[in-house]
This record gives sequence, C-alpha cells and structure tokens, in this order.
Amino acid sequence: MKRVLLFVVLGGLALAPKAQDQSGSSVEVRGSQISIPSHAYPMHVEDLMTYEGTYDLSNGDVMHLRRSGSRMYARIGNQLAKKLVAASQNEFVALDRKLRITLNPDDYGGMNGELLMVVPRSVAGTGGGDQVVRLSVR
Repeated sequence: MKRVLLFVVLGGLALAPKAQDQSGSSVEVRGSQISIPSHAYPMHVEDLMTYEGTYDLSNGDVMHLRRSGSRMYARIGNQLAKKLVAASQNEFVALDRKLRITLNPDDYGGMNGELLMVVPRSVAGTGGGDQVVRLSVR
C-alpha cells in the first residue's frame, strides 16, 4: 500500500511541471498552428462594427481593431496592421497566420477574449523557432 501511495505522489509531482506549461502564456510550436478558414465566415458591416475599438492586452500592450468597408484590420502596439478574415461570428484570423482573435461580449456591454499571436522565439524568449503567445483581451 505504501508503494502504491508513493507512485501516486511521485506521478503527481512529475505531472505538475507539465500542467504549469499548459497554463502558461506561451506554447512552443513548429511552424504556425493558426490556420486560415477555407471559406470566410460571412459578416455584415454592422456586425464588424461591434468589434471595432481599442482593447487592452494582458501583457500591457494595446490592440486596435478597425474596419474599412467590409474588411477588418488589427494593429498591436507599434506593429503594422494585419488584414483579418472572419473564421466564425466572434473569431478572426490574420491572413499571414500570425494572429487569432476571439472576442465575446461581456455582461457590461464590452468585449473580452483571447489573442493568440505567433512571434519568433528570439522575441518571446530564448532560442530559435516560433512561439504562440496567448494574451487575454479586455
């Protein structure tokens, strides 16, 4: 019985770092795991207008979403604006597959959600390759 308990405790300790990696704000990827939908989700201009605005990101940066006609663009901080395509009613993907934005209305008339952003590992941390950074949007 003591041996079984020891294995359970050691197994739990071995899994703890893995669980922490999954709940962190970044995940290592090989290439981009953000894909563009084969067909853009059809959205009316009025629907796009609800997503326009400035959003605070959990890393202290700011994301600006703007509409030009029936097109949406996202600009994060001082980066160049990226053209977006609607993947669903509340989800947008950059055509360069570097951003995935999910926005949901909150109880107070605002929006919150999540931003997945592919950045070079040299920017996000150390080493080479790409890394997906997950930020909350308010």
